[in-house]
Amino acid sequence: MQSATNVDDERLVMVTFADGLQSKYPYIWLLDNCLCSKCYIHSANQRRLLFSQLDFQAAPESVTITADGANLTVTWSKEHSSDYTADWLRTHQFDSSKPDEAAEPHLNIWGAEMVNTIPTYNFESVMNDDAELYKWLNSLNTTGLALIKNVPRKVGQNERIANRVSYLRPTNYGVFFTVKSKMGASNAAYTTARLGLHTDLPFYDHTPGQCDDEGGVSEFTDGFKAALQLKEENPKAFKILTTSWLDFFDIGTDYYPYNLTRQATPIGLGRNGEVERIRYNQTCRSTMMRIPVEQVEAVYKALKAFDEILHHKDNIIQFKMESGDMVAFNNIRVLHGRSAFKIGQQGSRHLEGGYIDWDEIRSKLRVLKASLKSPLSWV
Repeated sequence: MQSATNVDDERLVMVTFADGLQSKYPYIWLLDNCLCSKCYIHSANQRRLLFSQLDFQAAPESVTITADGANLTVTWSKEHSSDYTADWLRTHQFDSSKPDEAAEPHLNIWGAEMVNTIPTYNFESVMNDDAELYKWLNSLNTTGLALIKNVPRKVGQNERIANRVSYLRPTNYGVFFTVKSKMGASNAAYTTARLGLHTDLPFYDHTPGQCDDEGGVSEFTDGFKAALQLKEENPKAFKILTTSWLDFFDIGTDYYPYNLTRQATPIGLGRNGEVERIRYNQTCRSTMMRIPVEQVEAVYKALKAFDEILHHKDNIIQFKMESGDMVAFNNIRVLHGRSAFKIGQQGSRHLEGGYIDWDEIRSKLRVLKASLKSPLSWV
């Protein structure tokens, strides 16, 4: 830092950095983010200061920087001063604050052309090399789909790799689930029927974001691309699917007896109007439609328009996984399905699946980026 001065009429400190950049820091914000032991618990990285203790009338008695420009000291009174490093202030400047790149990555939008370039990793490398783990998670964060090869051919590998990130999230189908064709199936996936493209568990208020499967014949579509295409080609349908709250449900017995229901828009938008999540599942969309009867046909037409885009040959990836393969995908973005199949003499189709929450994945990305010595970028 070159200089730091009080601007009392604006109630802020003006800091000029070595490269000439000027940034403003309001008094109340500096006080709220004081890192002294009275205001901050360093072992927990959390404030000790309660909101009720904030003095909105406080103003610094003095503001000084060290001779090398590395630290700023704001003295509030004889009993209280706050120290801030130049790097910390530069990182937390207001006007050009960078977004959280783990939570707001630059997305790679894709269609059928990616069938031969799906990001692919080796199981043992992901399990034993933090840099490979970071690359795999970053691919999921930006592309939403990734393959892992050479997975040991025994039960429990989903849990092993999930534990590298955090843990498997239990659902009404258990901590992990085994997909086999069986009598009295509690889910359409446990039959030999074709499954159209869908997202899993749209009936949860907090939909699990990550699904890992092992084995089988699979289809995938980038739901974000399809939603953007719908917006361009049929803006009326896009508006309907972003504003119509439909019911999704799951009733039955599996890991335990359950009766789950959730209202949501098929296409969810973020705070800036961007597509943020997809909830689309024909098998568990409820018969109950809590919308005016006059809007029902329009909703069906919008759903059909979206479905046709999802299943268009230019958008869908189809491939048969080999034994020992694992696919991971973003369940709130990438839709998945499968073709119908027959059980042959050599045995049944066997998949193992589980879920990891995106909160935990993004947490792991931040931890890995901070801890790895070699520089890594957010793609």
